[in-house]
Amino acid sequence: MQSDEWNQVFEALEKADRLFRGLDGVSERAESYWNEGMDRLATAIWVYEKEHEQD
Repeated sequence: MQSDEWNQVFEALEKADRLFRGLDGVSERAESYWNEGMDRLATAIWVYEKEHEQD
């Protein structure tokens, strides 16, 4: 994936995170699921990068 594509991915994730955290009345449970999802996305990106280091 090219640098500008990664920038778009990261900007979209950051925007989604800001929007979610700006919502009123988010429960601890919902926030916990959100955080787990963001952690999984970060791991998926890391795995993708490792798998494509030789490309």
